[in-house]
Amino acid sequence: TIELAQQIEKCHAMKTRRLQRAVVLHTLHGLVHSLAFAGIASVAGTTTGATKSTTTPIALLDLAYLDKKDIGFEPVSGGLSNRNFKLRIPSSASDWHFIVRIPGDLSLPPEHNYSRIHLVNRSMEARCARAASVAGVSPELIEYNGTSGVMLTRWLDGSVLTDKSLLTHIVTVARALRRFHDSVNLELPAGTRRFSALERANNYLSLSNELSVELPSSVAAVFQAARAADAALQKVPSVAATALHCDLIPANFIVTPPTTADVNEKLWIFDFEYCHFGDRVWDLANFIAFNKLNKGDRIKFLSAYGPVDDVLLESKLTVMMWLFTVSEGMWGVVQHSVSDLPFEADWAEGIASFREYGLQLLDSAALTLAEDSTLSSALDQIHRTAGTSSEAARQATDL
Repeated sequence: TIELAQQIEKCHAMKTRRLQRAVVLHTLHGLVHSLAFAGIASVAGTTTGATKSTTTPIALLDLAYLDKKDIGFEPVSGGLSNRNFKLRIPSSASDWHFIVRIPGDLSLPPEHNYSRIHLVNRSMEARCARAASVAGVSPELIEYNGTSGVMLTRWLDGSVLTDKSLLTHIVTVARALRRFHDSVNLELPAGTRRFSALERANNYLSLSNELSVELPSSVAAVFQAARAADAALQKVPSVAATALHCDLIPANFIVTPPTTADVNEKLWIFDFEYCHFGDRVWDLANFIAFNKLNKGDRIKFLSAYGPVDDVLLESKLTVMMWLFTVSEGMWGVVQHSVSDLPFEADWAEGIASFREYGLQLLDSAALTLAEDSTLSSALDQIHRTAGTSSEAARQATDL
């Protein structure tokens, strides 16, 4: 590996990139595949909390080989459900650094239906990660294993955003999200369904019923209203579909400092596990709702994002934000019952568990129905524009 690395330094830039990729993949050929099916029950003395796999534990891997070749491989903190590792490939000029993402589902027993519980579509994630990398809005994707979900990405020396730093970078975030929507082409097969937050919420509702999860009495009315809201959105004239991230939390953005090639800092988007496609307003609603933007920050964010050719933008934002609240609330109560993921309070300050987080959101959704006319006014506007019958509009807004 070291000899190949030295040869690479003598090559033309274009050839260097190809050879570099070959070196990395050669190095990872045994390593990543071993890790992918190792159960990752323990790494560097820490445990995932998952049921231990019957496959070979990481402790038995031949890590001495890495030491001999001076190849660095160490755990990286962060990530709610996945395990991340920093990979260093030595070079006499400057070392190359990469991030290896190993999906959390590989460390779980077969009966833990990860894709259903977390609604992660690996095929969609692969398409989005590749397209975003090509478009230059996400770190360079070196390799993606479509079967296991193991992903190798170029390491970025930057800072992951937090709740506080997000607000200072809100304009940069908005512009990066605009580039993502305008430039990422997923090339999806014909007939692929567009994104719907109600479908996600329905999945979690079905799971909660199967698992006898206790839900607040208001959930029935909330879902009746959610179905009416989704039906109203379906009647709106179709807009051009774009790639959607659907998980725009601060921790999914990285800011890198200025370089000699670029005098401005750059913001990158990553983690496309919940990627889908559809109306771009879903992502705008997701970002505003999850990060609880106040009126001033919301205006700043939308202004920096740029014009959206949609006369129903404000009404759709209101409805989609509310539907995301319902979906996220159901996600929280289901996670509490079925997941072994640790509860990370840094993104839900003052809340002690997934269930408390989910119930708070469901209560907020119910309170909006009972006391806030904003949602009904937005639905009324959507119905009027879509030409829905007055009786259907009345029934929906009465909810």
